[in-house]
Amino acid sequence: MTAPRPQTSPTPAVDVMAVLAVMQDQLDDLAATVAAQQTTIERPSAALARAPRRDG
Repeated sequence: MTAPRPQTSPTPAVDVMAVLAVMQDQLDDLAATVAAQQTTIERPSAALARAPRRDG
């Protein structure tokens, strides 16, 4: 009689640390993009707030 074969996973092995590192890079890129967009929004808003009002 032969020894039973160990069960193998039907999915391939995944390097979890590599996946997490890539996800962290994506989050860092997203955070930088959002910060840049926020600066782009705040500059004109600040200029409008300082501009004299034209009532008329």
